[in-house]
Amino acid sequence: MRNGGPEGQTGNSLIEVLVCMVLMAVGMMAGLGMTRAAQSGLDTGRDISKAAALAQATMEEKMAANYSDLVHGETVGREDLDGFFRTWTLLPGAVCEHCAAIRVSVEWPDRSGRLHHVNLATVRTEGVVP
Repeated sequence: MRNGGPEGQTGNSLIEVLVCMVLMAVGMMAGLGMTRAAQSGLDTGRDISKAAALAQATMEEKMAANYSDLVHGETVGREDLDGFFRTWTLLPGAVCEHCAAIRVSVEWPDRSGRLHHVNLATVRTEGVVP
């Protein structure tokens, strides 16, 4: 910055202005990168929440069913719900004679194609109402 000049004017040189503009551009690019990373984290969190809700809804449905209908019905199921693959498995007698193990898994691919999973498991006993 010059101190004084013709007619007592002060101001910034062209080089100082260009350096400031370059620094601002670098800062703005860094901010853009952070915004993209934050959006990716939000998308991942949304997918995990959706998968957990699907798994929980399936688990509650199986736990609310009559025990005899549960163990004498389908023991495996799989369905596609908008890119989320929900699988449930019933294993009567796996834990004890009058028990059924229930396993629910929800898997989905992210934008890069990598698979993610949410798994829930419980045991349902005959004669016990949830």
